[in-house]
Amino acid sequence: MDIFDISSTIRTQEFLDSFQVILVVMGLTLVADAWQISIISILRSMKIVKIPTFITMIGYWLIGIPVSYALMTFFGVVGVWSGICLGLLVTSILLYLNYHKSTVNLKLCHKQETEALI
Repeated sequence: MDIFDISSTIRTQEFLDSFQVILVVMGLTLVADAWQISIISILRSMKIVKIPTFITMIGYWLIGIPVSYALMTFFGVVGVWSGICLGLLVTSILLYLNYHKSTVNLKLCHKQETEALI
């Protein structure tokens, strides 16, 4: 292979262009994953385990993997990472909503207990 071949230069430029997009999507994926891990750890410390397990299964298996596969056919590697990122974002949002609901329920229980003591 000739290093001065114009076709290899074009492929290199295409690779660099797609690599920049992949880096951005991977960065967003890391943020979504960190958010998801933080929330699931908080829920685990509150002894809330069953619902977060189902939420992560939905986010990974029903959203992340099928969307990754679908986007892969159109966008290649960028589509795979975009699907993974979307699955993690959906998981993070659903886990946050579960956390918010759990803390509201805990506040209501605590308020009722303190009112019963008075």
